[in-house]
Amino acid sequence: MTRSRTLNKTSGKLKSEMAFDKAELFNRHKKYDEAIETYGLALKKTIEIGKKMDIAFLLIQIYLTLNNIEKVKENIDECHKLLEKGGDW
Repeated sequence: MTRSRTLNKTSGKLKSEMAFDKAELFNRHKKYDEAIETYGLALKKTIEIGKKMDIAFLLIQIYLTLNNIEKVKENIDECHKLLEKGGDW
């Protein structure tokens, strides 16, 4: 792998982790709309299936707090799909 590819991969991983950390901060401060948006960004940037499952579980927790059952079901279905792809946590 070339150096530039390695740097891009590392940079992408750092951006994913930064988005995840920012979303956790929003979640802790009960800024759920911002947390949902930022978790979505982290989900797009993440390549690890286990990390995607972590984000889906956190989104389920937020949607349960907001009593949004449709979104809870969507994220549970997403977890099932990720599990079938070989994900674990």
